Amino acid sequence: MGAAGREYIHFKIEVEEYNGLEQEVRDRMSIKRVEVEDVDYSHCETWQKLKSESIKAYKSLKDHEYNLRHK
Repeated sequence: MGAAGREYIHFKIEVEEYNGLEQEVRDRMSIKRVEVEDVDYSHCETWQKLKSESIKAYKSLKDHEYNLRHK
């Protein structure tokens, strides 16, 4: 039997749009991270190495979580 847990929806909204939401709606949301788009870090060798490692680690993590839920 797999593990059951709470489900959440992660979505993207621009800061200006978020700020325009009613306070009651914003109070029910939890900001997990803020991302900045359109910045190119690919010229940095350290960034390239870390990005590659993080992709591999994230995939391993998600595979492991899947396996734990479906034991």
